This record gives sequence, C-alpha cells and structure tokens, in this order.
Amino acid sequence: MSISSLKQKALQLGYPLEGGGIPFPYKSDPPVEARGGVTNIQISFATHAYAPGGFDAKYIYDRSSNSYLRYMGGYPHTDYNTGQQITVKNIVAMVSDIEGPLDQWGHMAVRTIGSGTAFIFQDGMAIQGSWERGDVFSPFIYRDGNGRQISFTGGSTWIAIVQGADKVTFQ
Repeated sequence: MSISSLKQKALQLGYPLEGGGIPFPYKSDPPVEARGGVTNIQISFATHAYAPGGFDAKYIYDRSSNSYLRYMGGYPHTDYNTGQQITVKNIVAMVSDIEGPLDQWGHMAVRTIGSGTAFIFQDGMAIQGSWERGDVFSPFIYRDGNGRQISFTGGSTWIAIVQGADKVTFQ
C-alpha cells in the first residue's frame, strides 16, 4: 500500500484530497465531580451470519483520567508499537443495516448513509441519541435524545457499527 496509490484511487472515485477540517465539535474534560458512573460498556459485533465472540469490545471507564480502557475478546487491547493498552475518550456505537457475508472472503455491506440510533459514551455517561449522514462526502452528525448535536471530549473517538441496539450494553 502506498499513499500515492491511495490518493490516485481516491481521485478516481471522486473523493476530495484536501480534507474537511475537524469533523466533530469538541469540548474539554468536565471536572471529576461532574463525571458519570457508567463504567462498563460492551459492544457485540456478532450478526445473524457471523457470530464469533472473539472480536467483541469491552470498555472500562477510568474516572480519574476520564478515559475508557479497551478490551477485545476478553483481553486488554494493546497498541502494537507501544505495548500500552488502548484508551479512548469517546465511544460511539451506531446501529445500522449490515448485510453479508457477500463473498468468499466474508465482506459485509454496512449502511453509512441516512440515519439511525446511536449510543455515545463519554465522561462516564451514556447518551442514547441518533446519527445522520446525507452522503459519503458528508461528516456524521451525532445528536442526543433531545436533538442537540453532541460535542465530543477532546481526544480519540472510536466508532463501531452494529446490527441492532441489543448489541450494546452498559452499566
């Protein structure tokens, strides 16, 4: 894989190369006393045709650092280069349509245009809201249950797409 080949293919497909800036609005970490108590999040990637549990993700909230420790298949998920456990500030679980496997390699078709339910986890809190996206060139917009656009806590944001709301559990 090379950057120049990726750029050439992107141009052939009509994707812009200049980038669109920061795709999400961001905010600062809240004070410790304002952080929530949702400490255990599980996301299942099993579908009706694909049901292994080894890739399910689990996140444990660390209130002092206001971040989530990531686990995969029951083990700490570590960065290959540093060996450190992966931590994230925001987790988004989007509910959408998933079809497949479509071929001998197990590729899936995932709908990323339109709208649907979303679960957003940040600052030790769970927000059940929605996602929307007009086309492949537009950024995703995430809203809370009252329709207000969500601002993410500064830092890394991991997005998962699952086939149903029952694939996301938290406490």
